This record gives sequence, C-alpha cells and structure tokens, in this order.
Amino acid sequence: MRRANTERQYFPWACAALICSTLLLASCNSSSSSSATLSTNNAGTNTDQENSPADPPPHCPKPDSWWAGTIEICGGRLSYRDYVFDDYGADTVPYARPNWDTLSASTGDVRYADHGADENTADLLVLELEPAGDRLKVSALLNTVLRASDALLAIAIDTGEGPTELIAWHESLIAASGINPKPLRAAGVDHVYLFDLADPDSNTIAGSLPMPEGEFRLWAVTASADGTVTNIAFRGPDESGNWMEDQQAAALATGDITDYGILLSPAVFAESRFFSPVGGEDYERVYRSDITIDRGDGIREGMSYDGVPGRLQNGADSTRQSFHTFGHHQPYSVYLPRGWDGSPAPLQLILHGNGGSHRQIIDQPGAQSRFGDDLGRVLLGPLGRGPESFYSDESERDVLDAWADLSSVVAIDPERVFSSGYSMGGYGSYRLGSLYPDRFAGLIIWVGPTGHGTNGVGLDQYGNNTSGYVGNVRYYWPNLLNTPLLALYGSFDELVPLDQALLVQREFARLANPHSFWLHSGEHLTFALADDWRKEAAASANFVRNKRPARIRFRVEPRIGSENLGLRHDSVWWLSEIRAHNTGYFEFADIDLTSGGCAGAMHDVISDVGTPDNQLGYDPVPWIGQHYRRTNSVQAPSGLSGSLANVSSLSIDISDLGACLEGSFTYELETTEQVTINFSDGRQLTLPGGQHSGILHAL
Repeated sequence: MRRANTERQYFPWACAALICSTLLLASCNSSSSSSATLSTNNAGTNTDQENSPADPPPHCPKPDSWWAGTIEICGGRLSYRDYVFDDYGADTVPYARPNWDTLSASTGDVRYADHGADENTADLLVLELEPAGDRLKVSALLNTVLRASDALLAIAIDTGEGPTELIAWHESLIAASGINPKPLRAAGVDHVYLFDLADPDSNTIAGSLPMPEGEFRLWAVTASADGTVTNIAFRGPDESGNWMEDQQAAALATGDITDYGILLSPAVFAESRFFSPVGGEDYERVYRSDITIDRGDGIREGMSYDGVPGRLQNGADSTRQSFHTFGHHQPYSVYLPRGWDGSPAPLQLILHGNGGSHRQIIDQPGAQSRFGDDLGRVLLGPLGRGPESFYSDESERDVLDAWADLSSVVAIDPERVFSSGYSMGGYGSYRLGSLYPDRFAGLIIWVGPTGHGTNGVGLDQYGNNTSGYVGNVRYYWPNLLNTPLLALYGSFDELVPLDQALLVQREFARLANPHSFWLHSGEHLTFALADDWRKEAAASANFVRNKRPARIRFRVEPRIGSENLGLRHDSVWWLSEIRAHNTGYFEFADIDLTSGGCAGAMHDVISDVGTPDNQLGYDPVPWIGQHYRRTNSVQAPSGLSGSLANVSSLSIDISDLGACLEGSFTYELETTEQVTINFSDGRQLTLPGGQHSGILHAL
C-alpha cells in the first residue's frame, strides 16, 4: 500500500497578525508560533481504499466526457470538471509565447522542463469534494501522473476568521516565477492544506481536511512538485485562448486568484445542480478516448511539444505528421448558435491548420456568426491529437470520436453535417469527405493542400507521399460525385502553390462533381485574417445529405486505413465490406455502380452553371469563380450496372433503404478480375474478369 497523504495545514493569516509581510511567510512559518507552523494530524491522512471518494449514487452521473470549466452537485458530492492541456501557469512575459507553435501558442509561460518535471504532470482534470462527518474528502484527477511526487494539490479555505486582505498561501506556492516573482494569494484565506502524494495507477491525489461548520469559500490549485502553480480550479466554462487558459494566465501573473474561490456550506452538498450549455457561447468539451499513443518510452499519457512521428516522415520538419497528446482525455471546441433550443441542429466540423489548435477559426466572431448563428449550425473543432496531425490514423479517429461524443449530448441533424478545414485542415476535410462521402451534406475547403507536392505540375506522381499526407486525396475525388465541394484558394499563396488550386478547378470539372471553386487575389492567411465567410456560408445554406444515390462512384485504398483503430473505409451508402485484390501503395479498388431499382431512381446531370454574377466578385478580396451543379436528372437504367476494378468482393443492401433490388433484376457489369457480390437477402453473384450481363433471380 502506498504512503498515505498527510494533511499539512497552514494558517497564513497568523503571519499578518504578527505584522509579517506575506513575502516573509517562510520565516514566519518557521517561528515558534503553533498556529503558523506545519501540523500533522493523523486523523486527516487517507489511503485510496479508506477515504477517497466512492462511486457516485446510481442517479448521479460520473461521465467520461464533460463540458469543461463546469460544476455539478449530486448525491452529496461536488464535482468540478476542468479543461485539459491548459496547465501553462502564469503569463509572466506577455507575448513571449514559448509553448507550442505561433498559431497554437499558450498564454501561460510555464514549461515543466524548466522546473525539473515532465510536461503536463500537474494538469487538473476533475476535482471532487464530499463531506464525510466532520471531514471534507478531496480527490483530484490529473491528466498525467508518472511518479507519486509529481504534483501538489493545494486547497485554501476562508471561514471568515481572519483578515480580508490578500493573503499569501504558503512559501512553497509560487503563482509567477521569473524576474518579478509573485506568491499565490487570495483575499481572506485563513487555512491552507497541501497534499503532495499522487497515485500513478489512478492519476489521483486524494485526502481530507476539517469540514467548516458554516459558510466558507474554497480555492483549489495544482502545482508542479517545486510549487509552481499551473492550474486553477473553478474557472467557469467561459475561458478563452488556444488552450482555454487566458484568464488563468492573467490571474497567476498578478498572483491574485481571489475571483476563483467558490462559496460553499454544508447545505450546498445536499443540492442537485447540473450544467446545461446555452446558445451563443463557445465551449470546450473533454472526452475519454479508447485510444492512447506511446510517447516513445512505453508511457501512454501526457503530451510533448515535439510529438511522436506518424507513419510518414519524408517531408520537411514543419510538415511532418506528429501526434502530440497521448492519453485518454482529449479536448475539442464547440460553438452553439444563438437561438439553439436543443432540437436537432446542423453540424459543421472545422479542422485546424498545421500548427493550430482546436480553437482555430471556431473562436472567430465572423465564423461563429456566418456559420453558427446565421445557419443555425453547431460548430465542432477537433484537436486531432495535436497541431501537426494531418487527420489520418489516431487523428482521424479523434475527429470521428469527438463527433460521436458531441452527438451523445447535443442533438445533431444527420442530414446536414458539413466538414470544413483550413490549410492542413482543408486536406483533412478532403480526406474525410472522400472516405466518408455518405456522412456529409457538403465540404468547405480553405487553401487545402491536395496530398502531394507534385500535384498539379503535370507529374502523375504515384510514389511515396511527401510530408504527413497519408493518402493523396486527388485520387479520391471521384468519391465526391454526390457530395458537393466549396473550395477557396489564393493566387499568391506561399504555402499551397497556385498549381494545386488549379488542379482542384480542373479535376472537379473533369469529374463533373458538384462544386464551387473560387480563386482569390490573396495569400495563405487571407481568409482567416478577413474572418469573412459569406460566400461559402450562403452557398452551403441549403445543402442536404444525399441519403440514397442511384449511382455510387467510390475508390478504396486499403493501406491508408488502420485495422487497429477501426478505420477501414470499406462502406458507403448501399455498399459495404468492400475488399481489394491488391492492397499496396496506390492499389485502388474502384467501384462505379448504378442501381435503377428504386422508384424514381435518377442520374444527376452536373453541368457548369457559371454566370456573370458568380464568376467575379470582391469578398473578402477580388476573385474568379467556377460552379458546377445539378442541372437535370434522367431515369437510371433498370437493374444493376457499372464497373468494378481490383475488387475481390463487396456486399449490397438490396432493401428499400439501399439499392432497391429485391426480387429478380438484370445486371450489366464490367470487372477486371474475379469478384463476388453478396446481396443482403443471401443471394450471391461471382463473376470472372470481363463483360457480364444477365438476370439474378429472386430466392
């Protein structure tokens, strides 16, 4: 059994009574005054088995995911649920921003390495308070605990017994270090309790302290082992910044955290309080992933500024795929539109660019107004396991899991889900949209790279992908026959060259995919800086997911998925269990099938619908446009027709929700190799390579 936490109690106001300066608290605490010295109370010790908070009553949820910065009370327990990866301490040097890249820089300046500690080892996730007789049990769940001595939990109490002026908590707790150090202070503090023993198995620090009899105010912070404070509890759901720690960093820079005390009494614990989000606000949610990443030494928690490499590492340092956040708890951003009432709402994913965080674009007023408030869309910004993830493998899994988590607490209209992204996030949206076209009503791409440095320059490159791109998305664009694209590029883009923009324009026209393409007289950050998204918001306003297209054009490249992560990319609309003969690099399984079985099954005719009004414009800077939309529909051929290349087998849903091929039907199929088609009613059709026509009779 590990050593129990020992309650260490301090009375900082006793120094003031002795006219000691708060900055001389250390000498005051070492004096002979019993009220100001460390006292050990064995009745206040605990072990995990004896005194740590028990499981909540059945009617009280203890969720694996939560709205960050919120408090809930149920069954006699108060739970504060914090943000994650927000433990950067004080902003001691404004605008220095030493942590993360420029686009995702934290506001706080603390680096654990400067304090002899591992990064993220004092990152508070959940703080629980629960009365037990004359004691108040305390338990803090941390995001990362590698050693029992990694972190401190400090609890301060104001019972009204001492002075009301600012009081330093204790000599060992530093709010801001550096040239102008600041002790941690709050107004009226008269008791401080330190707990310095963490359990690496459960990532918790647990203990207890005397339960005040009446009304009292309570503060809580976590700190690295040397006392440098990194995280403040009870900050509320309205934090801001790339890592949701702007206000925390500002408060710690002054040393005064008075505003973060919570008013409690024994009666409060008998109440029931639950948090409900409201429209017109943006939030962070924290969800628990089933996936963890080995940081390189067998440890699967915490974070790293350098990250661990993804599967492809042959690009420049700035564009290599890396994963930076390793453990179970992962964040994503949410904006709920004004007027949101809880009824099913459209959803728009906003994927950040290289070097960005889950806050990029989603925290901008223009994006919130145009996409959120005006169109009633819920906006979701995934982190994707870090700033340089390229949205494949663990990053792709993170996007899908964040989407699923949000859908479990916010009603989403599945017919109006959009994927959008900026720069690297644009590549990610191309990739997600092409691999899951049946899940989206449309895609919005801002300056998205297309998946290979040679794309668009006349070289048909099938070699190894450059940089972090797992999949050259230009080869998956045939999949977007039924999912419209809106693409915006800049002619002076220094990061995504003009030839890639022109490739998008050329290929989508050649494929006759529904799309709008705008080329602007701008550079890479023009759209983000302008924060003006009116064209793409208006163009996508009426997009609705195609639930059952007559024709499916789908290309599968098995090697870009991951069996271990549940990423197969082998199902789309009424097709599933698609298997390829050859599965190497750029070995595609190509499917182009049409079912005319459903009543009114129609082929869409996609044509250029350019007019003077939509071919030239000036928002946010001058642009030229190209637009292809459905202009007509024709009756689809009866039965099943089309082609299959490098497909060994697939399954077809013949029901009214699928291809509508119940009963006997004709088929006209071209195959490059032997293929087995399994129908959902048990029928099976096996064909060798070649041209085939016939009738498949009903069972």
